[in-house]
Order: sequence, then structure tokens, then C-alpha cells
Amino acid sequence: MGFQDFLGNTQTVTHLRESIRAGRFPHSLIIAGPRGAGKYTLALMLAKAVNCLNPTESDGLPDFCGQCSNCLRIDDSANLETLVAEAVEARDGLRETDKRETRILIQTHPDLLIVPPDPPQLLIKLGQVRQVIHVAFYRPRWSRRAPSPSLPLPRL
Repeated sequence: MGFQDFLGNTQTVTHLRESIRAGRFPHSLIIAGPRGAGKYTLALMLAKAVNCLNPTESDGLPDFCGQCSNCLRIDDSANLETLVAEAVEARDGLRETDKRETRILIQTHPDLLIVPPDPPQLLIKLGQVRQVIHVAFYRPRWSRRAPSPSLPLPRL
């Protein structure tokens, strides 16, 4: 499966793929739309395309192979509902004090962090945002390139 299997939003998908080809992919994106529009699927496809170890091309634009270790590990997060349900179940087994402090985060690949809305309110909580900020300073482990050396690293 590649970008040619993604239905809808052709112009947006083409623009994002062109930015991957140019090496100018944005550091963050907000993908918005109604439930079932393919936001999560597109986000996973983009993550695979950016991190693929054996990138291919389709329609003259970058695509992912779907076979390398990065693509397979990112693909493991495709069934988000199951992963969130497992995380919530694990959290329910904790002490009451720990439940309030534990936030739901999904990470099937060391360089990809998925932040689903935290049940039962289905909101992104402050603890999740803090964890994303903390993890954003890590250098990628398996990605094709590290961040620019000109970026200042946080002092500890």
C-alpha cells in the first residue's frame, strides 16, 4: 500500500509529498477533518514516507516501501483503538494516585510518538503535551537523518 491507495485530498497529499522530495517537510502538522476522513491513515503514511529506509517513487513523488523495519514498526500503530484500549486497561490496574498521573501515549517505533485523546474526557492532557516536549529533544534512533546540528540542544 502506498499513497496511490489513499482516497481524497489529492492536492494536499501531493503538496506534502513534494515537500518530502524537496527535503523541506514541516516539523509539525495539524491534520483536521471529520471522523473517518483518513487523518490518522495519512499521518501514518507520512511518517512511513519520511522514515522509510528504502524509499520508492510513485507518480514521480516519494513513497514508502512498506517492507523495511521502520515501515513495519510504524504500521504496527495502525490499529489505534486496540492500542489505546490496552493502555487504558493497563492504567486501570494501577493505584488510584498513579492513575491520575499516567497519560496515554502510543509508541511502536522509537522515533514516533502517538498522542491519542485521553479517556474518559477524550482530551489531550497537559501531561501528554509535556511528554511530547520532552521527547522532541531526543535525536532519532532509526530515522534516516538527525536534526540539524545548528539547533541548540537543551541544557540539563
